Amino acid sequence: MITLEDCIAIGWDKCIQAVHAVGAATAFIQNAKRIHVLTVEEPQEETADPHRLVEYLAWHGLNAEGKVVPRAHEQVGHALLATAREIEASLLVMGATPTIASKRQCSEARPYMRCAKVTTHS
Repeated sequence: MITLEDCIAIGWDKCIQAVHAVGAATAFIQNAKRIHVLTVEEPQEETADPHRLVEYLAWHGLNAEGKVVPRAHEQVGHALLATAREIEASLLVMGATPTIASKRQCSEARPYMRCAKVTTHS
């Protein structure tokens, strides 16, 4: 039987919306057998580094893999869904797509992640 925690894919773009999504999905992420952090390649902008979130999760005892997903002239959501299907993810965690106005508010999430507390169950 497949459960939500079998394989979790996290769509990561270093914006506050992604940080909130990861925080909201903490209970699922903590119990996941496999965690993949996916970032979609942004040709016109700096692509977010998925390994920053992988490191953060490792600090909390969670093993994750990071991957930059190529963007083949498709929308970010389509690229993430295709990759989630490819890795057989049972859950895709991602924040809402930011608008142009909210993109100005996006910054490296590290300051917010320092304040976030992820508890792990042994």
